[in-house]
Amino acid sequence: MQAKWQYRFPVSRERLWPFVSDTDRINRSAGLPPVTYRLETGPDGRPRTIATARRGPLRIAWEEPPFEWEVPTRLGVTRRFLDGPFQTFVSEVRLAADGDGTVLEHRVELQPRNALGRVLAPLVIEFGRRGAERAYADAMRAALADGDAPAPTQRQAEEETALERRFVRALEQERALEGKVEALRGPARALAAFLEMADERDLARIKPYALADQLMTDRRSVLAVMLALTRGGFLDLSWDVICGSCRRPQQFDKLEDLKSGIHCPMCNITYGPEFDRNVEVTFSAAPLGKGVDVPVFCAVGPHANRQVFAQSALDAGDGVTFEVPLAPGRYAISVAPDRAIAFDVEETGEQSAIDGEFDAQVIRLSTKRVKPGVLRITMKNATAAPALVKVVEAALPADIATAADVTAIQEFRDLFSSEVLATGLELAIRSMTIVFSDLVGSTHLYSSHGDAPAFRIVSEHFDCLRDLIAEYRGAIVKTIGDAVMAVFVDAGDAFEAAVRFAPSVGIVQGPTGPLEIRVGMHCGPCIAMRANDRLDYFGTTVNLAARIGHIAGAGEVALSETMAALPVIAARIASRRQQVENIQFKGIAGPVGVIRIAADAP
Repeated sequence: MQAKWQYRFPVSRERLWPFVSDTDRINRSAGLPPVTYRLETGPDGRPRTIATARRGPLRIAWEEPPFEWEVPTRLGVTRRFLDGPFQTFVSEVRLAADGDGTVLEHRVELQPRNALGRVLAPLVIEFGRRGAERAYADAMRAALADGDAPAPTQRQAEEETALERRFVRALEQERALEGKVEALRGPARALAAFLEMADERDLARIKPYALADQLMTDRRSVLAVMLALTRGGFLDLSWDVICGSCRRPQQFDKLEDLKSGIHCPMCNITYGPEFDRNVEVTFSAAPLGKGVDVPVFCAVGPHANRQVFAQSALDAGDGVTFEVPLAPGRYAISVAPDRAIAFDVEETGEQSAIDGEFDAQVIRLSTKRVKPGVLRITMKNATAAPALVKVVEAALPADIATAADVTAIQEFRDLFSSEVLATGLELAIRSMTIVFSDLVGSTHLYSSHGDAPAFRIVSEHFDCLRDLIAEYRGAIVKTIGDAVMAVFVDAGDAFEAAVRFAPSVGIVQGPTGPLEIRVGMHCGPCIAMRANDRLDYFGTTVNLAARIGHIAGAGEVALSETMAALPVIAARIASRRQQVENIQFKGIAGPVGVIRIAADAP
């Protein structure tokens, strides 16, 4: 039995798509029952997803294949029931531009298995029509609201105010946030409002950077508040390792629970955690009784894969043509579970089509450089087995708070010093900036002042550097005697902090006047691992940063030419007087170009 419904909405399909393609929300609005999922091995040895739903005494089970879609024009799925009165269900939604509005066409097909199915099919189709009307009206209202939150009720406003007060009290109790609470009141207030007004499903896995962007609030401040509230028992923190194929996360309660090999049952592949790429820090509001046991109405639609612009399952020998609008950037053709080839969309590109095919060994594309706009991508499956083909963003979303980001800020180091990796686990980081500072004349300081007074002076100098490093979104990893090792995700932040080290500690008086300091820095790949029960960093980048620091003079910052050549650094040192030299460091292959500059004046 087939049916087709059509609706017109006074919003563009680009604006309507995120809500229409949110299949979890659509199914909930339509009045469909919650769904539970399990993975099992199919007859062909491949994993398959089995979905189960109940309505009263009736239990329905079906195989949930991958959805097919093209943003923002098409969404479809074919479900095969395992038993019961129906055999298959087909749903296809198409969005067509109609002036400044959109025409949505929804086609369904329900194939009965037996006589009971033939009797029930018209009733089920009519139920679906009424549900679709409600769901799409809901989607239109959400699209028209365009993110505007409804005004809170009086009760919600009162609960929000009470929650904000509890949050501020928790922040005030954290010594690590001493002197910062006033600046964090705004983010705490915004977070309290979000927790009171947000949908329950959005509170089960909160992405701090995405939330900060939504609240139009500083990312670092929102993260600091959420870390402190986790310590205060208001939120739970988890370390999510994202599968590179399906992009679904696996959650771990503690950093030390991470392991070198993580198996994705959905894709049937094993992959490793990458500290600055696929390990994401998220939070939940479970301690507040929110976002707990949220019913799932659909878990495999486009809403769970926003980085996928088009997707289709191809049988052996079949092909597909996608037409998707792509802005400038880097994208990839992905063949699940673990193969992909990148292409670039550039303003200077000339072609607007890609023809490709893949076999068991390689993916071939006619071009890897195209122009922005609606891109026509044709792919053929030249293998002997079915395959899932996707057009995806090549990189993970920019709003991911990676483990490398979070562990490299001072608030995390202060609030969660016990969070370390498992013994022996080494995680690669593609790029980190390492800064070493050394107090000049400390030996004389101890001999002239005595151990206790000298230690107090050195500790005061550590406090000055800690505050400065935190201000520039870095963290102290450890102190070594009177030296400091600090880490920064952003090389520009590291440079701005480093040139201010000298004037910062210059306010501390030593035996012969203000303290003097020298600084060395370098950026590049390194290894995160556990050492002395703390999260530490090792590798050539770390060793070279330390050695560069040793050759700096009092009041100088020395950095590698490699780091100085970065655009974010080159612009900052262009107007500074530079001393350039090539130095052969012990244990480092080949001479290293080093640039020395004077630190900022007090």
